[in-house]
Amino acid sequence: MGASQTITTRMRFDLRGWIGAALFVIGPFVSFYGYWGIITWSGYSKPTMISLVLLLLGAAAFLIGCLLVLVGRVQHHVVSPAEALNSPLQELARRR
Repeated sequence: MGASQTITTRMRFDLRGWIGAALFVIGPFVSFYGYWGIITWSGYSKPTMISLVLLLLGAAAFLIGCLLVLVGRVQHHVVSPAEALNSPLQELARRR
């Protein structure tokens, strides 16, 4: 029977990942503010250009944030030998 090993993986964000997380969270709030402006002022006149721009910027920030969260990850792997476990299945394997 071969020696068993355990692999421990730790994931962290680099700068791109943190920027992506911020855009992922802030984007919907910016879109909401733009949408709120469209709904509020649409009864009085046509929607203002600022509201439309905020709506589009928030949507773009959310999508770019999703991409940066995926790209901006750094993974560290540590391989170490596993400790001997005394399980019934391992006892049966040793006897064979």
